[in-house]
This record gives sequence, C-alpha cells and structure tokens, in this order.
Amino acid sequence: DRGLLAVNRLGIIAASAAVTLFCLAHLEASVLQWNYLSMALRAGGIFLPLALAVLGGGRVARHLSRAWVLASMLLSTAASLLATLWLDMPPAAVGLAVSALLLACGWRRNS
Repeated sequence: DRGLLAVNRLGIIAASAAVTLFCLAHLEASVLQWNYLSMALRAGGIFLPLALAVLGGGRVARHLSRAWVLASMLLSTAASLLATLWLDMPPAAVGLAVSALLLACGWRRNS
C-alpha cells in the first residue's frame, strides 16, 4: 500500500511538472486562455462553496442557505464567462470575487 501511494504521488508530481514546463514553453498559445477559463469555472463554481462546507461544517449550514450557495455557483460561472468573452479580464479572479461576494452577503444576511 505504501509503495502504491508513493508511486501515485510521484506520478502526480511528475505530471504537474510536465504540464508546468509545457505551459511555460507555450505562454502565447491560445489554449491557455481556455485553460484559465476552465480553472475559473471550477474555482468560482465549486472551490469556495466546497471549501466552506468542508472547513466550516455545521456552522456554514446555519449561516448560508442553499439559495445563496446556488446563486454563488451560477453567477460566478456566468461572471467568469463574461469576463473572458467580453471584458478581457482574468476569469478566475472575477469568478472568485463574485462567489466570495455572494457567499459573504448570504452569510451576513442569515447571521
């Protein structure tokens, strides 16, 4: 079991290093824009609500309704798309900002 775990960890590190080197070698490639958008869609839509649920536990459930979490997920995804397609802004930053703002508003309203 330990050997398999070590092989998996080394595989993840090797894949991450290879992808990093590839991206650094192709900074001007347009595929990176779509990669950033992909990260933004996951970051705003999933990262903050999931991190709050995992790290906050029952406290989050008492202070945040499902409607606020759903709004955070949907509107941060829409904001990331808008930032990429029309505003030429970093989609991950915009998506995370919208998600954080909505989650904070929902937290404040229900506390």
